Amino acid sequence: MDTKWLVLAFLLIPLILGLGMLYAFATIGKLWLQSLLSGASISVMQIVAMKLRNSPVQKIVEMRIMAAQAGLPIRTAEIESAILRGVDVELAIRSLIRAKQTNVELTWEEALEIENKRWLAERLELL
Repeated sequence: MDTKWLVLAFLLIPLILGLGMLYAFATIGKLWLQSLLSGASISVMQIVAMKLRNSPVQKIVEMRIMAAQAGLPIRTAEIESAILRGVDVELAIRSLIRAKQTNVELTWEEALEIENKRWLAERLELL
């Protein structure tokens, strides 16, 4: 085997691996930085774990930011779980924000239950 091909292989393999790692860090780092700067601090490990579980990470980060900026104590895992169950988390969080503004007692579980009932009613209407 010619040595120039061997040298080329030793240069290309680390370059390709490096570019792949840079891309992965850029996507994960962007989400992490976005959550950190908006006060919703989600750890890099949480983001990596959500990606490995094939969860909609961008949506989860957006909803966590919305909740954190409204002062709602909703954990990232709760948002992820609700999204994976098919709940419209954005509507649930908006309901909690509205309830907080109007001094109405509403818990996260109650908001999710309301959204589940709304979803079910819409589906039954279609039948």
